[in-house]
Amino acid sequence: MAGVIAYKESNYSEMKAILQSILKIGFKIDIKTKTPKDNVTMFADGRHSDIFVGEELIGTVGEINSDVLDNFKIRTSVVGFEIKLSGLIFD
Repeated sequence: MAGVIAYKESNYSEMKAILQSILKIGFKIDIKTKTPKDNVTMFADGRHSDIFVGEELIGTVGEINSDVLDNFKIRTSVVGFEIKLSGLIFD
């Protein structure tokens, strides 16, 4: 499952809160986030994290790097997430 928000005031904290709400309310799944040691080039420095259920890495969430936005001529802030649902709600 993936999601993206694109508007001037969109940010990492907003997307993280939305994702936590969807999983908690919709599926009764609690997640934890952790900033990885290695930076992922598509995300802004310090504005992304890995998503965990227990000890299992299930995805990532973050603000898209301004260089990526410029490359695609996107003129607004973009945040997104991607998570693996197999094993969580699908077997």
